[in-house]
Amino acid sequence: MTTHKIGPDYDPTTDEVIYDSKGNPITQDYIDTLAAEAETGYDLESLTPVKFGRPSLSRTGDSPQIRFRISSETRAKATQLAKQEGKTLSELARAALEEYLTSHHSA
Repeated sequence: MTTHKIGPDYDPTTDEVIYDSKGNPITQDYIDTLAAEAETGYDLESLTPVKFGRPSLSRTGDSPQIRFRISSETRAKATQLAKQEGKTLSELARAALEEYLTSHHSA
């Protein structure tokens, strides 16, 4: 896929037709509509915020990460076990930590 940058010298009436990310041809009417919209201004309060990343694992909407190092051998064993159980490595690690915390909670 070829990426084009449209600059002030782009003439949609004579230059090669370029399309936006949704497949709409960039015509003079298209440019005029976007320019008028931008000049009017945007109501930032009405825009839907964009969410990045994976869905939350908790009810509060927050899913903090824990990062730690393990040996290559431990990772290989965990990866194999996760594959056998049809889980991701993250799912296996979460389940193992939750099980550990549950078994040691009363201590």
